[in-house]
Amino acid sequence: MSAPSVTTTLPWLPLSCAILVQIAECLLLEVLFPFLAFMVEDFGYGNIEIGFYTGLLASCFCSAQFCTSILWGMVSDRYGRRISIIAGLIGGMIGR
Repeated sequence: MSAPSVTTTLPWLPLSCAILVQIAECLLLEVLFPFLAFMVEDFGYGNIEIGFYTGLLASCFCSAQFCTSILWGMVSDRYGRRISIIAGLIGGMIGR
């Protein structure tokens, strides 16, 4: 006697929305890099200091995301995942 065959389908709509959110998050970080060196130069730092302060600014962006991830998790637990994702994406659009 063979075991019954169980087929499950992936929830394509929620999965595609999650993938698009992850791509948007990566783009928020990657769009920053071409402009950082010019921004640091406009702040008045010389050639030797540009690399250090460019790396510092990039790491501050990632550190801020790390530090607020617990807050976003609490918002997601309280108000729902969809609300927190939409609020984060809108905040990212406004911040850019």
